[in-house]
Amino acid sequence: MRSWALPSATQPAEHRPSPLGPLVWQPSLYSRNTISYLVAHRWRRDTKDAELQALKRLKLDLDPAVIRHIAEEIVDLARKIGPAPASVVPIACGHSKRDDCLSFQLASSVAELLGATFAPVFTTRPAPGSSHPKANLDLPPLEMRERPAGPALLVDDVATSGWHLEEALTRLRTEGVPCSAIAWLGGVTGDCAMAT
Repeated sequence: MRSWALPSATQPAEHRPSPLGPLVWQPSLYSRNTISYLVAHRWRRDTKDAELQALKRLKLDLDPAVIRHIAEEIVDLARKIGPAPASVVPIACGHSKRDDCLSFQLASSVAELLGATFAPVFTTRPAPGSSHPKANLDLPPLEMRERPAGPALLVDDVATSGWHLEEALTRLRTEGVPCSAIAWLGGVTGDCAMAT
C-alpha cells in the first residue's frame, strides 16, 4: 500500500480536536492495487494504543455528536475533491455485529450534510473478532442489494489495509457506478512519502 500526504490540505475551518485524542489531521491519498482513497486522519505512533481503545468505545457507544463531528470532517474533504455525490455508500457492516455500525452511521450523516441520497447498498456480513486484514480473507463475497446512483462517495470509519475499500470500490465500479472513497482514519504518522 502506498500513500501520499496532500500538501495543500488544510484543517476544516471549525476543526476541533479529534474525539479519539491526539490524532493527526493529515489528509492523504492511499493506493491499494488498482484503487485509491483519501484518509483524513492518521494515528499518532506514540498514542495509538490509547486512540485504539477510544475507537473501540466509540464503536460501542455510537455517540451522535461524535459521529456528526467525524462526518463534518469527511464532508470537508469530499467538497475538496469534486462535485457533490448523488449518493453516499457505507462500507458493509460486519465485525461490529450490528447493521448500524459506525461506517453506516457516518455515511448517513455525510449524506445528510451533502444533500445526497444515503445508499446502504451492501448487505451486512457478520464476522467474528475484530476487522483484521488476515481475517478478511475468510469473509463471504460482498453482496449488493441495489445499484446506487452515481457518482457515489464510499465512506469508511477506519482503513487499516484498505481491503474493504478496495473490495467495495471495485464492486461499485464493476456495476458501472463512478465512485470515490474517504476513510476517516488510517495510517500512522510518518508512514508515507510527501507528494511533490
